[in-house]
Amino acid sequence: MDQTDMCPDRSTNIGTAQTVTINQVAPNFQRRPALISQVVKRLSSLTLIDEAFTNQLEHTYNIEAKLEYNHVFKYRPLIEEYGEYGHNVIKILSTIDQEKIGSEKKILKLINDFYKECIGNLRRIESYSKQKREIIEVIQSNSDQIIEDVINKIIEIINNSSDGQDMDEEDLIFGVIYVVGHAFIECKVLERPQL
Repeated sequence: MDQTDMCPDRSTNIGTAQTVTINQVAPNFQRRPALISQVVKRLSSLTLIDEAFTNQLEHTYNIEAKLEYNHVFKYRPLIEEYGEYGHNVIKILSTIDQEKIGSEKKILKLINDFYKECIGNLRRIESYSKQKREIIEVIQSNSDQIIEDVINKIIEIINNSSDGQDMDEEDLIFGVIYVVGHAFIECKVLERPQL
């Protein structure tokens, strides 16, 4: 397995030689709506700058400490800009949660499950390594790839959903990054700094 793809491909062996890959579209595949698609679609229709939220955020959460602790580099600027879009992500998640109770928790749980899947795969890869490291060291050395894998898994869900087909590519990418940035702030992706 290529170490740049930290999350497993969800292939399953059935019997002796047959492999079924869930990610491939089966002939009788029916696209279903996805809550995460609805969030990303709604984000695409908003103006994202909210200076008041940026100022409020500085007093409620230390993003920099978590970025440093997890050794995030590639996605650092996007997460540091959370104050510009975070309020809108929260507002949309809340609205969708009011329309369908439990939606916000389901979305954040899904993202957290993707993160845990990546961690499980990292542990498996690490178990074959001669250099045994603590899991936090493995996470720290792969944090940007973990974020990217989670982003790609969400994009895959949206692309396979019935309500994700009519989104512009830019709206899709930025919307997913904003939702993952929110999940980072909510500690659903990567680890909290140890005090």
